[in-house]
Amino acid sequence: SDWADSTGTFVAESAISQSAGTLTFDTDGPTPRWSSSDGRSGTGQIITTTYLDSQSNSISYKTAKFDFNSISIGDGVKVHLLGSNPLHLQVSGDATISATLDLNGTNALTSDSNFNEIFVTPGRLGGGSGGKIMVAGYLGAPGNGPAHLANPNQFNSGGTPYPGGGDYRSSGLVGGNAAGGGSYGGIGGRPEPTGGVGYNNTSIPPSGKTYGTPELTHLLAGSGGGGGRHAGGGAGAGAIKIVATGTLTLGGNIWAVGGKGGNVAANLGKSGASGSGGAIFLKAPNLVIQSGVKICADGGTGPTGVTTIAPNSSDGGEAGAAAGGGGAHQL
Repeated sequence: SDWADSTGTFVAESAISQSAGTLTFDTDGPTPRWSSSDGRSGTGQIITTTYLDSQSNSISYKTAKFDFNSISIGDGVKVHLLGSNPLHLQVSGDATISATLDLNGTNALTSDSNFNEIFVTPGRLGGGSGGKIMVAGYLGAPGNGPAHLANPNQFNSGGTPYPGGGDYRSSGLVGGNAAGGGSYGGIGGRPEPTGGVGYNNTSIPPSGKTYGTPELTHLLAGSGGGGGRHAGGGAGAGAIKIVATGTLTLGGNIWAVGGKGGNVAANLGKSGASGSGGAIFLKAPNLVIQSGVKICADGGTGPTGVTTIAPNSSDGGEAGAAAGGGGAHQL
């Protein structure tokens, strides 16, 4: 195309303005992408951050950052959030988001009869995966910490697995014969503060450790629940950060709730535990949250209908399958 003589440079504006159709953000690397059903698309960048926590441990994690001049997403748009890294939307101007943003953890499979979950329950937007089974009928696998960490299990935040059917209290285990929920800002159900030894002398790692800061200085996602005798644990919820230099208007709900553990015939030992909530960070000089909008980062509730108390427990825990710990949000 021919440009007028007075045109020295041309800078394409990076903006989203959409009232219907679908809009997808994929946070996987090496190059995260967004795409619209109207044919438009763009790319972001993977940001790696390393910091020292309060115990001087080095923590390294990734996020997917997208930069825009403006965003307008109507309530007629279906937004799909995919990928293994948290989503960071940086807007140098105004942003209006009226569509629902769903970064909930994935629910584990449920059945009325025995089945063996041999795969982890994958998370989204950095959420840690839920544990699977290790030995069918005898041993589960722990839930995982945030998937976008260089070392996902660095926090010991993933839920405890079903440790076996014996009495393992002498080894240090206190939660009994049931899986435990993932932790984040809050502690998941049935934590194991010191860990111990379960079925066939299998090492059971510590769990129930919280992480992050109330200010969400670092954008970290949730942790998965532990696997049961047969069913898997629910995944931890993802994390999202939306920053605008102008007005940020939210007209749609934002959900970052932990995934529910798999339920096998309402049996406590057979069922998995639930994942923790994720993280929601919102910042702007003028933040407008419209009436009725819900912003939620709760832990996943325990599998429905499980009402028994875990045998061989010494932690004073209540009846029912383990729920995930709460996540975090900063407005």
